[in-house]
Amino acid sequence: AYRRLLSRHEMDPGRTVFIEDSVRNLEPAAALGMTTVWVQSETRWAGDGHSAAYVDHVVEDLCDWLEALTAPGPMDDSVDGPADSQADSPAASARR
Repeated sequence: AYRRLLSRHEMDPGRTVFIEDSVRNLEPAAALGMTTVWVQSETRWAGDGHSAAYVDHVVEDLCDWLEALTAPGPMDDSVDGPADSQADSPAASARR
């Protein structure tokens, strides 16, 4: 399904951001080279696998994250999520 989505819409996975509230759905997107964003929720099952290497960004509020991503000026490092995140800043991901 992920490959079909990319193909149908002529999307380059290296320049695509996949946003999801269930961590397990991020794994196939990451395997194809997409940048992944997990929107945390209070649903217990949604976070299964939270520490997985295929989660590039962890956000609590998608709107806040997107506003920070598109705001002019320097990025606030806190937008990326927890300090233990292995990810680049949101702006760097958007440039991929």
